[in-house]
Amino acid sequence: AEALQLSALPPMLQIRDCILRMLAGDRQREGMQALVGKLSKADSVMGVAKLAEDEVVQVLLGEQCTLFFIDQAQEEIWSPPTESLPTGICIGSRQGLVGHVAESALASEKKETFVHTCNDPPSSPYWKGDVKSGFTTRNVMTAPVWSGGKDKDRKLLGLIQVLNKRSCWAEDMGEVPSDYGETDGWTVADERLLVVLAQSVG
Repeated sequence: AEALQLSALPPMLQIRDCILRMLAGDRQREGMQALVGKLSKADSVMGVAKLAEDEVVQVLLGEQCTLFFIDQAQEEIWSPPTESLPTGICIGSRQGLVGHVAESALASEKKETFVHTCNDPPSSPYWKGDVKSGFTTRNVMTAPVWSGGKDKDRKLLGLIQVLNKRSCWAEDMGEVPSDYGETDGWTVADERLLVVLAQSVG
């Protein structure tokens, strides 16, 4: 009996994980619809930044989300002070990973669908370290935020960046099983969701 139980364990775990992914997908779709509506109605910098910090991480199952704005006159990329980043962020427009993503997005022939994913940040030559003390970045996904209008008239307004993909095990499912560890990083499906969110911000 014990041998039978052990032989059935791997397929059972696979079935469990499939069910979890389906449940997470349903939750993401519902959350996306609600969040896109909220982002479209937000009418202030702080309002959009707070929505990004509080709710984008819930929809995309991330750990930290930051909305960056681009100041072309000052050649800076900045993020306003928020609850998780009390002093905000301000760097040169060509510095760090966000600076690299901004330049890459501007040069891309597929601006609408451009996303930059890095599942091993320390390996990137543009990586300048974690956003705050005591925080470890395992993976990064960044998408540009464009102004509306036709392609030739669009301007790069900012970037939305999400850190550290979490497992799809929901809090209300109880304690996370010991064998259910961290994910390998962001997927193509995650990238598509971030593009939709970035478009709703712009």
